[in-house]
Amino acid sequence: MTNLRSGSGDRWLVIGDTNVVGSQEEKIEGVPFNLNDARVFYDFVDSMGLLELPMSRGTFTWSNKRRDDESILEKLDRAICCLEWTTLFPKDIGLLDVSIGSDHALIVILPQGLKKKYKKDFKLESKWLLEEECTSTVQKS
Repeated sequence: MTNLRSGSGDRWLVIGDTNVVGSQEEKIEGVPFNLNDARVFYDFVDSMGLLELPMSRGTFTWSNKRRDDESILEKLDRAICCLEWTTLFPKDIGLLDVSIGSDHALIVILPQGLKKKYKKDFKLESKWLLEEECTSTVQKS
């Protein structure tokens, strides 16, 4: 990210998996929160003059996709930008969206603070994929 920052000009935004949990509130279950990892990451973010865009619709971006006592949730994915980006796009927000086929949530950036209109969240049930009618409907679409 240091090379990216120095060679990319004034305004830039990076979205992705940082593999760092920033605080205890960003983690449920699994191995204990590591304060040193969080410090190293946020010291780097500060030293580069970067900011994290706020997220709407949830906190956790990763799940081990297990249920009950074996479930682990963490915020690993972030949208990080330079101060100049926030000046150019002051109302941008990150939106966590349903991810199909991944253990990570999709982060969508809404320019100029536009809000995505959801009539109803769609959730694909994996058992539907076993139905022949489902396959043909997807292919037609």
